[in-house]
Amino acid sequence: MRDRTRSVKVCASIAAMVVAALVVSACGDSSESSAPRTGRAIYVESCQTCHGRSGEGFVGPSLIDSAARYPDEADEVAIVTNGIGEMPGWGGRLTTAQIATVVGYIRGAFTSTSTTEPFEGPQLVTTTTAP
Repeated sequence: MRDRTRSVKVCASIAAMVVAALVVSACGDSSESSAPRTGRAIYVESCQTCHGRSGEGFVGPSLIDSAARYPDEADEVAIVTNGIGEMPGWGGRLTTAQIATVVGYIRGAFTSTSTTEPFEGPQLVTTTTAP
């Protein structure tokens, strides 16, 4: 009986590690060459796993009507950058421009009056300096 209990615990531990690895791998990376350029693309790559496809919430809370909860967009940017509660900060994984872009997307796309048309959100703007 002890062997069976131990086997079940080992299997449960392995399953938990696999799930954790899958969640972490879904978080994406912030390398410029592969960085998503639209708010929607950043959301899908970095936020959807926890907040759901339509911002309805899953592991993380619902993002629907976040603009009403955070009238000052800077407050929402700070939450994404630094994290809050169980949510990790994305400041080390996304650029400031990516965070601003995804917050703009969330505020426009996930409202209680949203249409079914996908909202692409603002484009990530990067500037390059000529030599």
